[in-house]
Amino acid sequence: MADSRMLNRENFRLLLVLLCPLFGLLPGVTAATDVSLVGVIRGKAVLVIDNGAPRTLAVGQVSPEGVKLLEADSNSATVEIAGRRQTIAVGERGAVSAAASTGGRQVVLYPDMRGHFLTIGSVNGVPVRFLVDSGATQVALPASDAKRAGIDYLRGQQGVTMTANGAVRVYMVKLDSVKVGELELQNVDALVSEAPMGQALLGMSFLSRVSMQRDGQHMTLTQRENSRGSDVMSTLNADKSGHSSVVMKQRQGHFFSAGSINGTSINFMVDTGASLVAISVADARRIGINYLNGETAYSMTANGAAPFYKVKFDEVQVGDITLHNVDGAIMEGNGMPMALLGMSFLSRTDIRRDGDSMSLTRRF
Repeated sequence: MADSRMLNRENFRLLLVLLCPLFGLLPGVTAATDVSLVGVIRGKAVLVIDNGAPRTLAVGQVSPEGVKLLEADSNSATVEIAGRRQTIAVGERGAVSAAASTGGRQVVLYPDMRGHFLTIGSVNGVPVRFLVDSGATQVALPASDAKRAGIDYLRGQQGVTMTANGAVRVYMVKLDSVKVGELELQNVDALVSEAPMGQALLGMSFLSRVSMQRDGQHMTLTQRENSRGSDVMSTLNADKSGHSSVVMKQRQGHFFSAGSINGTSINFMVDTGASLVAISVADARRIGINYLNGETAYSMTANGAAPFYKVKFDEVQVGDITLHNVDGAIMEGNGMPMALLGMSFLSRTDIRRDGDSMSLTRRF
């Protein structure tokens, strides 16, 4: 888990900080060009394209693979392939794909070392670094990003969100536009926190309006029409390959499923912003886990560092899927109303989401 991020999300917490989201079958995605930004030198970008040797491009220059450098600053570069563009941060990996057969706008993302999906997008035209976080009810911004985007958040409705260290005051606002790659949505619900955050959270107020698919090492977001959620709970299903899978319906903007840890029933919320499967001390005691023998670590929240214990779960089951030897976290404090199905489980599944349905299918 990102020790300083595992619970960085707005829903229930804001434990600061991408799910995987997800699901319902998407149209086929054409091959994407893999681009990593090694560095920027005097306005030139050093890129690794499709795992080749580093290549230096000046603004306006096009590589043999068809990658054109549009912009470069000290922290990021914007590239374009076949009319599609994406901004990539230094040290990160992204992908730009040609148009899908449906012509839908889309962006392809790759995970970082912790399994999270990060991307540089924009709010009201101002660059913002996002963590794709299905555990966040809304897009969540630190006050510093809100100010840069010209948002007078102090005029927004005040609210409170719970962190592992207690309540944090937030301001509810509407964002004129949120853009990630070619995907741009208007009138997006968001929260602004004056507490420090690692980066902004790309929550469900954005994600519920796009289709998402994660297969192996990439996630694709595709723009679609809005759909309304459903309160139907999870049901079981098997994909055509015969691999175990589970299908869930959206409820209150999130995806939940009944499951178990070490044979004891647990209700999970799917949370791509969490590095590990995370449960409370109370649940750990109920399951019979001696968490005090686990490694002590800390997760940064809006109220400071929250301690947790790193453990191994012998078995985690969600619907028809059972995984063994799953990395987990036992969270102290009172900010865990529900267990989080984080990336230590989700990264071992393929995830698809379209409309109000999400499916997880075991990969290995």
